[in-house]
Amino acid sequence: MQNNPQVRAVVAELERRYIDWARRDLRAPISGFVAQRSAYPGLMIHPGERLFTIVPLDDLWVVANVKETEMDQLRPGQPVRLESYYYGDRVIFHGTVQGLLPGAGSAFAVLPPENATGNYIHIVERVPIRISLRPAELRRHPLRPGLSMIARIAIDDNKEAKTVLQPITTTPNRGYHTKIYTGELLQAQQLAQKIIAKNS
Repeated sequence: MQNNPQVRAVVAELERRYIDWARRDLRAPISGFVAQRSAYPGLMIHPGERLFTIVPLDDLWVVANVKETEMDQLRPGQPVRLESYYYGDRVIFHGTVQGLLPGAGSAFAVLPPENATGNYIHIVERVPIRISLRPAELRRHPLRPGLSMIARIAIDDNKEAKTVLQPITTTPNRGYHTKIYTGELLQAQQLAQKIIAKNS
C-alpha cells in the first residue's frame, strides 16, 4: 500500500503541509536581541521578507581604524586594552588583535577617492583592524553595536603575535547553522505512517 503512487503523492503533500504548519512559529537560529523590527501583529508576511534583525550581544568585536603611519609593528595576536565611552574608564575590556583588513577603509568605500591629479592634499589613511572581546567581560558589562571605544594595543608584546598575513579570526559555525528544523520532517513522516497504519 505504501508503494502505491497515489499514496506516496498524498504522503508527500502531507509532509509539505505539516512542515508549513510547524513553521507558522518563527524560531531564531541564534539568541540575542531584536533590532530594526518591521513586523507587527496582523501583518501578512511572505517567504524571504525581512522582519527584524537579531543582534547576538555575547559575540561582539571592535573594529579599530589605525593610521597607516602606526601600522608597522601591529600584528594579529597582540593584546588590547579597551575603554568604552558607554562605561567610561571604570570598566576595562581586554581583547586580542584578530586580523587586519586587506586595505584601507577608503579603498572599499562605495565611492573610492580618485587621486589621479597631481594637485591634492594627502590625508593619512586608516586601516581597519578587528579586535575580539572576551565573552565573560561582555556578560558582566554588555555593549551595543556602534559604540565608541578607545583601544590601546601592546605592540611590544609579541608572545602570541602572528605574521600580518596570518589572521586568527574564525567563523562561528553556530551563527550560520541551526538544528531547530531537523525534527520537522521526521515528525511529518511519523504522522504519515500512523495514518497509513490506521487506514490499512
